[in-house]
Amino acid sequence: MAQTMYSVDPFVDPSLNVELPSCMYRLENIHKKGTITAKEASATLVELARRQESILSELNAIKGRVQDLSRKLDVEVAAQEECRHVVVHASPGNDTRALLVMFRVLSKVVTCRTQVFVHSGLSGEAGEGLSGVLDGVERNEKKVALKVMWIWKQGLQSPEVRTSGQSISGAGVILRYLSRLCANHLYEELGPSSATDIDRWIDTAVVTLHKGNAKEKTAVLRNMNARLGKHDWLSADHLTLSDIVMYSTLDGHKLVDSAQANVKQWLKRCSESLGD
Repeated sequence: MAQTMYSVDPFVDPSLNVELPSCMYRLENIHKKGTITAKEASATLVELARRQESILSELNAIKGRVQDLSRKLDVEVAAQEECRHVVVHASPGNDTRALLVMFRVLSKVVTCRTQVFVHSGLSGEAGEGLSGVLDGVERNEKKVALKVMWIWKQGLQSPEVRTSGQSISGAGVILRYLSRLCANHLYEELGPSSATDIDRWIDTAVVTLHKGNAKEKTAVLRNMNARLGKHDWLSADHLTLSDIVMYSTLDGHKLVDSAQANVKQWLKRCSESLGD
């Protein structure tokens, strides 16, 4: 027969009638006289929407009159160039060389304004020279199409780009994004076949040359040498994103000295084209 371990006398009178509250806290009614009713709020929103439509309609009418006037006077009205903002977070030593070269390429396509910041954890010898990494990027203070903020910090496994609430990580993904943003003539505008070949070279750079062993890297250099024995560039008849990525990666991983003759000639062409 089961027995209870402890027997405790009740400390509340069971006959006591306690009125339990229907809510946790009692508050005064905030919906007092004088507040806007749902009907009134709806009417206010309708009026705001009407005013907005009226303003947009007037702006479109003004735009039409300006276009008519430009046609009559035979004057071209320049479209306003949209300014894009890109924030780069990177650590010294990870795969940033291709990004730095890419920004120099973009500065020749669109006008740029650049800022470089070095996190306090990289002060002293570790941060020496980092503040000048974008000195080769051309600047235009008046009409800017691309604003670049580069932030050096410790502990990042790969570069990150933040723009318009979106975060993009990984050198290969970032390079594709930047090309689509401002320089798609180096990538997707070349057509599906060339774009696919560019993707293959980018993956080779990011995966094999960055993480592969010596045997795998030698095989990549051998394949490059065979390709460049028949063509001046890797994916088209001119410099493309694949050339920028592979050139930067070979240089960043100290593979230039072990390259064969065709690759070395191609490296020289890349250096001259990129002004590196």
